[in-house]
Amino acid sequence: MVILENIAGNLCDAYKMLQQGSMLHSDQLTTERRTNPDLKNSSFYTADFNLYFFDNGRSKEVLWGIAREPQNLILQNLDEALHQLKDGNYLPQPREASDVFLHDDTAAIPIRRLKLLKYNEEFGYFRIYSKDTRKLNHHQKSVARRIFGPDEDNFEKNMEMFAKEKMSPKIYVPLPDYIQEVLREGCKTYLARSSWLHFFYGDSHFDAGFCGIDFIGHVRGIRRDVSISEQEALLDRTLKNKRPSPESFDQPKIIHDQKGLEWARKLLDGTASGTVLDY
Repeated sequence: MVILENIAGNLCDAYKMLQQGSMLHSDQLTTERRTNPDLKNSSFYTADFNLYFFDNGRSKEVLWGIAREPQNLILQNLDEALHQLKDGNYLPQPREASDVFLHDDTAAIPIRRLKLLKYNEEFGYFRIYSKDTRKLNHHQKSVARRIFGPDEDNFEKNMEMFAKEKMSPKIYVPLPDYIQEVLREGCKTYLARSSWLHFFYGDSHFDAGFCGIDFIGHVRGIRRDVSISEQEALLDRTLKNKRPSPESFDQPKIIHDQKGLEWARKLLDGTASGTVLDY
């Protein structure tokens, strides 16, 4: 029987605790939230890979490639990606990035066709009105289904879940002008970002331009076999981390005292039950 688990931590540490290929994407997490209410209280790094490219040929469009975990160059190069994303962007090698765009599982979207509303100089967004998805244009609908799908049937059921809670999630995307400026100044061809799915009662927004991979969040997948010492090392880093989840309503409790760490270790070895919040 396959058991999915939530693992807390920054993206680099938490992902290394998962079996490769098992990390859930935004559409899978959203669908599971229909039947697993516990998932609604957490925010997640998702396996979706966001790759941006300016097509200087015929289209003259800035394209957003939404790829799955096997093509996720950030997860494949976590240490280097962490180093680069601290400065805001991951700039992958052109040959690898080109292969991602050409992959059958990658959805390529011209960003200007999404009719983004400006959030700031870096980001725009569009809103999904869960009670009437007919307001979405063709490209918006393609993105919404990819992020909150994974297929038409589940997409409609997930929209019903949002509508029942009077929620209209937003999808945040880097603006084309920002992407072109970064690529031009760095003399680069591709720009990449990780993904963040907000907790459910934060309207379950999706951030396709997330660069804070050292924030405390969760990944969901199948835990690989790791030693107790590895688990304790992750736990110590997670509990002492100074950068909790970016949402003010979704901040895990930060434990600095020895009593709290001892309690958390008992949870790991099975000699206590509960959560780290119970000590």
